[in-house]
Amino acid sequence: MPTAARQSAWSTSRYLWALLVALVVATVVGYGIFTAWWPRMNATAASKKWTSAAPGEQEFQRFQRFLAGKSKAQEADITGNVAHGNPNVGGVQGNQIPGKGKGVAFPLNDPIQVKQNAGAAAAPKRNTIVGGGPPVSPIESLFSGNAFKHYEIPRAVPVGRKPVCQAPDRGSVSLDPDLETVPTEKELLSKYKDVGTGGRWHPEACVPDQKVAIIIPFRAREIQLKIFLRYIHRFLQDQLLHYTIYIIDQESGSAFNRAMLLNIGFMEALHDDKFTCFVFHDVDHIPVDGLLSYRCTSMPMHMAAMIDKWEWGIPYGSFVGGVTMQSTQHMIKMNGFSNNFWGWGGEDDDMLQRWAYTGMHYVRPSGGHGRYATIKANHSRSSAPNPERMELLKQSRARMPYDGLNTLHYRVMQRENHPLYTRIRVFIKRIGLR
Repeated sequence: MPTAARQSAWSTSRYLWALLVALVVATVVGYGIFTAWWPRMNATAASKKWTSAAPGEQEFQRFQRFLAGKSKAQEADITGNVAHGNPNVGGVQGNQIPGKGKGVAFPLNDPIQVKQNAGAAAAPKRNTIVGGGPPVSPIESLFSGNAFKHYEIPRAVPVGRKPVCQAPDRGSVSLDPDLETVPTEKELLSKYKDVGTGGRWHPEACVPDQKVAIIIPFRAREIQLKIFLRYIHRFLQDQLLHYTIYIIDQESGSAFNRAMLLNIGFMEALHDDKFTCFVFHDVDHIPVDGLLSYRCTSMPMHMAAMIDKWEWGIPYGSFVGGVTMQSTQHMIKMNGFSNNFWGWGGEDDDMLQRWAYTGMHYVRPSGGHGRYATIKANHSRSSAPNPERMELLKQSRARMPYDGLNTLHYRVMQRENHPLYTRIRVFIKRIGLR
């Protein structure tokens, strides 16, 4: 081949190789830019889509992105997700329920007025209550950094000579509480001298394996509360639990909102301590089975599986009312309870759907446990049936990202550290759907 032809071929070959290398470099750089910026572009688009209708959606999306970067094992540790486990633990399978609907926004710009009872310590200002500044989601602090690790159920270890607490094995214990006689304040205080101020107690001889908050939604049930306190403290102490009892008292004259009160109790309790387990407990339900454990497991649990007023059964198969138990991770994963159920009924069915939509199967106590007696004294519905509950249930899935903990607003009117419980009087108001 002539020299000129060889030089021309060599020049062409070098040009093609240079072009190929440039294409490879451009592809790698372009892919890096795309993967770095695309999630941010998606997040920006999502925030534009939801900001006007639901401020809490942005926090929920940030939570989902936080989980997206974790392995399945890490996600299980963070959220208590048991979607990949046995769906029939305890003989009860989780439900999958579809739903549609619109979003809800809860602006509350009134200034905060926190009133203290005489003798109670001054309540610190918290970003859980909006007022006097830009709104901050009550769940905001749980999203930052490695905050989730503080709310995992720890594996307790002995401390010094103290062993890990083990609930005593007392055989098949059946309790027979007196649900008619109302104890006096003096009798209750004499019975439970060892309970700390605010209804706090922990065993001295061993190391508790969980910190449990008992959250009771409340309004005008003083007689039932006294009967409840007579038994619940001894029941919890027998299990060697580290626990605190919270009474969340709705002061507003509007319809009773049980689910919102449970959300408030969850957030207020986490301001007091790093609770790992929450029992959401109606005040008129008394456990009558000494082997019913109030320790959280990897799944949400419906505790009241057999109730005396339903002839030691439940009204329908998917009923999850009365008493439920969930870990902190479970509550965060499902964004807590809905804030929209004003009046009687529907909030428990909405919670059941939240469990299903987040891949959490629920269980009930096995072995015939889970028996509860109901207090008849001073018993009446706190509110009339909620006429909107069926329509709200159709919208459960669509509302869940921005109807719950991340859109919870309320005012603490008074915080009372009673010798046997912590009472938090709150003001809440209704914001209509839009």
